[in-house]
Amino acid sequence: MLVRTLLLVSASVAFAAAEPLTNQGLVQLAEAGYSEAFLLDLIQTRPTRFDTSVGGLVYLAKQGLSEKLLRTVAGLDAKKQEDKQNAQAQQPVRLRMSREGTLTTEQGSPVTVLIESPLKAKPVPVYRSNL
Repeated sequence: MLVRTLLLVSASVAFAAAEPLTNQGLVQLAEAGYSEAFLLDLIQTRPTRFDTSVGGLVYLAKQGLSEKLLRTVAGLDAKKQEDKQNAQAQQPVRLRMSREGTLTTEQGSPVTVLIESPLKAKPVPVYRSNL
């Protein structure tokens, strides 16, 4: 019986780890008596899907969560948005060079290259395609 109970607990913990932490989940954990430090660790290490709208943050505050937890939840959402924008900005872009040396995207939009600091990579040969 003890082995079956341990297997069930292990399975439920593994399943719960795959689910993103939400506002409601955070409230349930706080109501269960978990410390602020534990909740902060969970927020930083688990996948999350928080509602950081005014209504979502008011809900968390009305449930008694600390301002520190609310700031972390709101800041995490802002960081995710920033990371998403950075990831989109860092997508590789295929460029074309005209015979005159003008760079454009594959769609024909002109490209301006600004070099802010010396490149520290090895030079790579550039081959011109026949346009």
